[in-house]
Amino acid sequence: MEVLYRPYAPSIDRPLRAHGVVILSRAATAARLRAGVRRYCRHACIVFDTVDLHFLRERRLAELTGDKAIRAAAERRRCEELGLIARADTTLVVSPVERDLLAQEVPAADVRILSNVHRSRNAFAYRQDILFIGAFAYPPNRDAVLWFCCEIFPLVLAERPGLQLMVIGADPPPEVRDLAATNVRILGYVADVAPFFDGCRLSVVPLRYGAGVKGKINQSPAFGLRACSARMGSRYCGHFLWERLSRNGLAVMEVHSSFAAARRALTDLIERREN
Repeated sequence: MEVLYRPYAPSIDRPLRAHGVVILSRAATAARLRAGVRRYCRHACIVFDTVDLHFLRERRLAELTGDKAIRAAAERRRCEELGLIARADTTLVVSPVERDLLAQEVPAADVRILSNVHRSRNAFAYRQDILFIGAFAYPPNRDAVLWFCCEIFPLVLAERPGLQLMVIGADPPPEVRDLAATNVRILGYVADVAPFFDGCRLSVVPLRYGAGVKGKINQSPAFGLRACSARMGSRYCGHFLWERLSRNGLAVMEVHSSFAAARRALTDLIERREN
């Protein structure tokens, strides 16, 4: 496998000539590189990996805030993404919800599901505390942590005052750093998150808007950790319920978000192209 990145590969024109399947990940990348790919890989299969439908996330933010400027930006993003999907040979989405949405928006497009990929576990008795993970360059994560810490976590602490919330994510803004307290640890970027996933009892995903399949939701079951975005008391305290949910989560991950599942999806994509 060869990885090309700036500044060591300022142009991808020459490497493109050698490839028959090109995957362009995210709308901004696809918009910038699609013309060059078509120019130098005239017979290649161009695959647009959406990661998530950006316009859907931005539209949900507009609905949450009622901001007309955000709504207009979401519509511009929608036109850009749907245009890329219409011109791609195949488009990858991460959930049936987005596939079904695109079946209405771009019915002629070849849209397939390739969800997030994760690989772990610790037993219930060796776990404690709550985890949030998400880079703060992604605006919904900032909103989620602020809302959870201000509105939800105080209610949890009233029942379990010794609980701690671990907040992991690069570049926390000042208002998130200011949340640090005895029960809230703002850890910023963490190179190896596995010990936190293996050591916590719950992962919280209090996103109020977004799109796609959230990596934090998929990553948690891969470690046998339950991800909650609603009521959480019984899930935190109940040993047998936690273990059953953990086993079921691992089974779901194996079917939909394992390396084997990703390999099947990509193999099918390449085999169909060759046939």
